[in-house]
Amino acid sequence: GAYVCGEETALLNAITAKRGEPRLRPPYPAVAGLYGKPTLINNVETLAQASVALRMAVDEYLALGDAVSGGTKLVALSGMVQNPGIYEIPLGKIPLKDLICAPQFGGGLRSGRRLQFYHLGGQSGVVGFPEQVYTPYGYQALQEVGLSVGSGSVAVYDNSVAPVDYCW
Repeated sequence: GAYVCGEETALLNAITAKRGEPRLRPPYPAVAGLYGKPTLINNVETLAQASVALRMAVDEYLALGDAVSGGTKLVALSGMVQNPGIYEIPLGKIPLKDLICAPQFGGGLRSGRRLQFYHLGGQSGVVGFPEQVYTPYGYQALQEVGLSVGSGSVAVYDNSVAPVDYCW
């Protein structure tokens, strides 16, 4: 049930009633995983995406995203947007601004408010600011401006929240 159990070795520990924390590697789970046996383990999103990619043909699936990231990503959009939820988007093709403001996604901020910052990737993620909002949501594009996809979450905050207070 812990956030960290999305990491494969932490999940293996949790399955065996140990504390859900990552293991040092090597050995990798494919060599010595569950009960010391070779184990293929992934999170639910990876398994769901793999079945779609195989059904579509891998090249067709990858073409949904940009040339670097490829495919799609489930993004958990929360915070001060009109339409919080989980959205599947093509990687590298949708700017953060559209994810936050477009009616088919976040729908924008509350009336009279402006974007102050957003937190990408969960607890260990990074904070982004309005000047970075035109960046496409993809692995390389975000990395080029000091941001990251992380766990696939985007928490949006308007000008009623001070970034320093949020971080504190």
